[in-house]
Amino acid sequence: MQLTAADDLQSLQRTRIHTQKVLILRTIKNSLTGHELRKIEYIRAGIVPCLSELLSTSNELLKHGEISDTQIQEQDALWLQSAAIVAVVAGAGTAFTRPFLKSRIIDFLLGYLLVTNTIKVRLTILRSLNAIASNLPPQSEKDWTPDQSLTRCLYTKSTAECITRIVRNAGTPIVEQQVVEAALGLICKSCTTEKQKTVLVEAGLLDVLCTQLSRFIAMDHFQDDNTLGQGRHSGTSLRRTIHLSPILETIGLLIEKAQLYAERFIRSNEMISTLSLTIDSVYTEGLVRANPAYCPSTRILSMPLPEHLPTKIDVLLPQVMDVEGMKAARKSSFPPLDVAAQPARRRGMSNRTSTDQNTSMANESSTEPVETLVVPWLLFIARSSSRRRRMIAARVLAILKCHGFVHSVRVRSLASLLVPILVDLLDDTHKQATNSPSDTGADALIGCPYSYLVPSTLALTVRDNEHLQKAAVACKAIPKLAAALKSNVETLQDPALHLWWPQKLHVKLTDGEQDSCLGRGGPSIQLRTNMRLREGLLQALASITPDNDNYRKEICDAGALAQIMQALEPFHTQLVRNNEGDSLSVHGNSPQVLVAACGAVRALTRSPTTLRTKLVDADVSKAVLNLLYTSNPEVRISATMVLANLSHDFSPMKQDISEANVVRKLCEQAHSANARLRHESIFALKALVNNSPNKLKKLIIDELGCSWIRHLIATDPHDVPQGEVIGLVQRDYRKGSMARFASDSPDERMEGADSSAGKADGDDIESYNLHTLQQDLDIQAELLAFLRNLTTGESPTEIIDYLIGEIGQEDFMHVLIDRLRDRIQSTPHIIGQMRRSPAVPAATVMNTLYMIAHLAAAERKYRMMLCNNTTLMRQVSTLFGSTDAGVRSACCWLVINLIYPTSSGNGNGINASGDSIDAVMARARELQKLGIMNVVRRLEKTELVVDVRERAATAAECFGRLLERG
Repeated sequence: MQLTAADDLQSLQRTRIHTQKVLILRTIKNSLTGHELRKIEYIRAGIVPCLSELLSTSNELLKHGEISDTQIQEQDALWLQSAAIVAVVAGAGTAFTRPFLKSRIIDFLLGYLLVTNTIKVRLTILRSLNAIASNLPPQSEKDWTPDQSLTRCLYTKSTAECITRIVRNAGTPIVEQQVVEAALGLICKSCTTEKQKTVLVEAGLLDVLCTQLSRFIAMDHFQDDNTLGQGRHSGTSLRRTIHLSPILETIGLLIEKAQLYAERFIRSNEMISTLSLTIDSVYTEGLVRANPAYCPSTRILSMPLPEHLPTKIDVLLPQVMDVEGMKAARKSSFPPLDVAAQPARRRGMSNRTSTDQNTSMANESSTEPVETLVVPWLLFIARSSSRRRRMIAARVLAILKCHGFVHSVRVRSLASLLVPILVDLLDDTHKQATNSPSDTGADALIGCPYSYLVPSTLALTVRDNEHLQKAAVACKAIPKLAAALKSNVETLQDPALHLWWPQKLHVKLTDGEQDSCLGRGGPSIQLRTNMRLREGLLQALASITPDNDNYRKEICDAGALAQIMQALEPFHTQLVRNNEGDSLSVHGNSPQVLVAACGAVRALTRSPTTLRTKLVDADVSKAVLNLLYTSNPEVRISATMVLANLSHDFSPMKQDISEANVVRKLCEQAHSANARLRHESIFALKALVNNSPNKLKKLIIDELGCSWIRHLIATDPHDVPQGEVIGLVQRDYRKGSMARFASDSPDERMEGADSSAGKADGDDIESYNLHTLQQDLDIQAELLAFLRNLTTGESPTEIIDYLIGEIGQEDFMHVLIDRLRDRIQSTPHIIGQMRRSPAVPAATVMNTLYMIAHLAAAERKYRMMLCNNTTLMRQVSTLFGSTDAGVRSACCWLVINLIYPTSSGNGNGINASGDSIDAVMARARELQKLGIMNVVRRLEKTELVVDVRERAATAAECFGRLLERG
């Protein structure tokens, strides 16, 4: 057999006649199809470098000089057979794909794809690239990430424009539709980063997909899979359009993490106009009479949808009673507890009719963006279709819901119209694919195409919505997800590649030149698909149970905790050596699964009961701490978010987090250039220092560095130029420059924030380190919250003295004042014109005020220092009028801590904190002179928020008791 392979390749290299070359290539292709040993033989004999040389020669011929039509046909035949051989060999697995990635064959195939006009050649090239994309080996032996050789060649401007042209110019022949579906399938398999998606969108692919989708809508006329061809058009006409699923799947991929792209999709003029015209032509009285189930007289909706919803298309959707909306309307009949309303007003509101309640609900929802026709159309497709189309439509709808483009009334209706379908698919997916009624439950999600999308779509649908979460639980989603997760974890394995050979080998099949030997294997396509399923199952469990303790208990009772803990094992490989060749044995979980598992653990740790019982027994802290040392930034971020929950006072695992090596790791992450990692690390440290011993607090201060703390809270994020990271390099920026604020318009700043947030999910290190203005503001507010918790607990004076001693009292007070006031910017080139920057975030102001309040609660010297700082107290007096209730409450707390008349501790008028009653009265008079007493008394009478009003009442009482004595 070895001589046959070598002879064939030698004959291919010797011959100069194109017809002979094509004949030999066809013979080789037929010989390889279905025979794994022959594929190994031809790879070892050098078929990959032979094809590379052949395609290189053909490519040079095309570049230099004109060729006749006959020569073009000969070249097409040559490329057709060569691409077919690549598809046959690469489809055998990851070990067979490695030789092609080490050669230039991918460059040659993409290059010819740009110039050829032959449909069959295009289709074969795209299928060969799909085979490579489906079986990509890992980037390195210890890495889960697939090899990037294909994507580096694929996501260029020229290739993206070529794919866009293919989709745009698709005609009616079935072969052309297959080419388009192969191109879209290649994108869905290989496009993983936001940078790659941006290349496709800039090439116009999203707009072209919207055009093709509008054509499909015009042809389909809202017919489901069971009635295809029975409406206005025949089945033949409908088959002339591209299948809906590839279009929707690609659109969902492009808009999944980019809100701007999602808005571009739903606001597409072609989509909206086509939907409007189609609805007007289809929803006639005759169609309604022909479908009694959809007749308006059969509606069970007693309360109409708001007028701004596209109710015309809702004729084909079952209407359900909006119970939550009615409850909200009833609640609006009663005044909030923190509003002192007149009795007559209460009686007038309680006598409103149901029509008035409907109007109120519509008025409340009128502040939301108007829903486009795309949303109810997707819901209709998800309900009326089946299999892949139903799944993809539901996923795109869920993505739009997460981006905020689905009206709240529509979102509540998903509890009855979509969530039960998705939960049922957890059982029915495998049954529909195999027609096997015995396969249900956990096994139903393994091995069926696109079944891995079911749990992740359910997670997107119910995320951040208590009503939808309740509906999923009522449909028994938790036991189904737990059973599927158990089956996935227990049965999933990807053993090392065993390369059987009929005779004894003197050289291993994996040794030799990289393009003439097999690869060592790696995660197979089945393993990657099942990992995506595991990721979706964990995401669904985390999305259903973030705020309900009963749901968390149900997860533990269903036995899912053991599988969640197994999902926290990092990915690793083991090199298995044998006589035939070395291969990789894969263990652990992909980074995406680790992130999803951390999300599930984070949801469970929100329950003190579960945290103190089940999670302690499972030793969850050890598994999570192990993830801090992985190389993937997203995994470290997710693990740090879990540690923040484990660091609270009620957590029995706080002691594990307080170890010196863990603290040093968190402080190291707080200095990271990654904005999210820095933010979450500071958040975890904030929880850790709360009520902790001063020894631990000093360790954290020393590890972070007082100079770094001062620099980060002293720098205005508006002054940091675009592209730089706040706090990474300690240098003074020009104060008042507001470089980031002044350089861009509001729209440009919003687009920049959106794009950089999306890029942060990519694999590019530079994209991970991009900071937006909002991220820097959040980091600064979180560091102030850390200092707020740092200055509380037992003996806070020791820590305050240590902190201020390191930073400097004068600098420290100057920084605090700076964080409390807005900044004014002079507009360049316009003399005398001033512009105010955006207001200081309420979180920054509130945390700063509470930290000052903690200083006031510590010792007399700090209270005197604060009262003597007239600039600070005048600035505080202006904040009593803040629109944020938390800021107003913090101002009241500061006043209380400054003038609270504590009882004497030694009978001489001196209390335990060293204050005399005369000193307290003197501070009260100083605050009275600044007008703070009048502001507090006015808040006591007019404030609507109970918390602020009670704090103001306490402060007013303190003023009264002190000044009455004076």
